[in-house]
Amino acid sequence: ESDLLVLPLHGSLTSFDQARIFRRAPKGKRKVVVATNIAETSITINDCSFVVDSGTMKETRYDGTSRMSMLVETYVSVASANQRKGRAGRVRRGRCYRLWTRAAQGRLPLAQAPEIHRVPLENLCLQARLLKLGKPMQFLKSVIEPPATTSIRSAIQVLKSLGAFDRDTVELTPLGYHLARMPLDPQIGKMLVYGALLRVADDVLTIAAGLCGRSPFLSGMPNHRDEANKARRKFAGPSRSDHMALLNAYLGFQNTVSE
Repeated sequence: ESDLLVLPLHGSLTSFDQARIFRRAPKGKRKVVVATNIAETSITINDCSFVVDSGTMKETRYDGTSRMSMLVETYVSVASANQRKGRAGRVRRGRCYRLWTRAAQGRLPLAQAPEIHRVPLENLCLQARLLKLGKPMQFLKSVIEPPATTSIRSAIQVLKSLGAFDRDTVELTPLGYHLARMPLDPQIGKMLVYGALLRVADDVLTIAAGLCGRSPFLSGMPNHRDEANKARRKFAGPSRSDHMALLNAYLGFQNTVSE
C-alpha cells in the first residue's frame, strides 16, 4: 500500500471533493495535492510545506480569425510562478522546486497576457456603442493594450450578422440595444429575445442557463466520460442536439423531483 495520499484540485471538482485537500492526512500518509493554476489563488493549505512547479499552465485563448476559443498549454508568467511559490510555507517554513532552468526563467513573460487579448470582443463592441464611446474599432484601439485588429473586425462582423449593428453605419439596431443591456454572449441574448417573441421563453431560458454554466454531461474522471457522453446522446434523442439534451435533462430532473 502506498504511503502517499494523492488528491486532485481543479475547478470542475465538487465542493466536497475540494474540501478534502484541507484535511490532515492520516497517520503514516503524506498528502500530495495535484493542482491546476487554481492553486495560484488565495487558497491556503496549512500543512503544505513543498511546492513542485512544472512551469506550465492551460489557458483559454480566442482566435479572432476562426472565431474559436481554444484551451492551450503554455508557460507561466513570472507573476504566476511567484504566486505558486507562495503556496508553500504559508503558516510554516516551506520550499518551492521549479522544474526549469535559470535561463528559462529569464525568458518567461513578466505577467499573463491581458484578458482583452484572450476573449471574444463582441460584448465590448456593444458596450462601446451603448455608452457612446465612439466606433468600436477606434475605441478598442485606444485602450492601454489594444487587441489585434483582426479580432476587432471579426467581432464587428459577428454583430452585423446577428443584426445587432447596422451594416453601413455600425450603429446599434433595436436588437443590438437589447443585447448590449444583457450580461450575456450576444448569440445567447438573441436566442432569449427570439424565444420570448416565439412564446417559448421557459424552454429557451433553460437552454441558455445550461449554456452559461458548466455542462452536466462533463466528468472530471476519465473512466466516467463514456457514461457522460452516453447520457448526453440519450437525452438528445433523434435531434442529436446538445441544446435539446440540456433541456430534456432539466425536464427529466424536474419531473423526478415533483414525483
